[in-house]
Amino acid sequence: MRYAINKDMQMKIKNLLAGMVLLGTSTFTGNIWAADWGPCRTASGDPFIFVISFTKNIQNPTDNVTGQTYPDFYQWALGDKYSGVCECPSPNPTEARPTLYKTESTLAAGHNSTYFKITNNLEVSTRG
Repeated sequence: MRYAINKDMQMKIKNLLAGMVLLGTSTFTGNIWAADWGPCRTASGDPFIFVISFTKNIQNPTDNVTGQTYPDFYQWALGDKYSGVCECPSPNPTEARPTLYKTESTLAAGHNSTYFKITNNLEVSTRG
């Protein structure tokens, strides 16, 4: 047995289904946003600035040439610590979670994506 549905009834059914989908997704929207991890900041609210000195003594004059690289010439062990606070949805906010940090540089891009220009003759590279 076939049922004949006119176009008006088809449109009402489509609108009803679309409304149910929108209502269903809007019900969960608050939970989705609430479950997201928020930004982290220092406990004081002020940025924590590590002060470093890049000094490299080049003993061999033949090493002081264009294109020369010095991998790992600086060790990132500054010995300073600071407290941070992150917005988190965890019911146990003291629970340890991995934290990723983002850094930004005001230096101009160098000859490829991992290099930054210090001067026209000197670039520094970073890696994670």
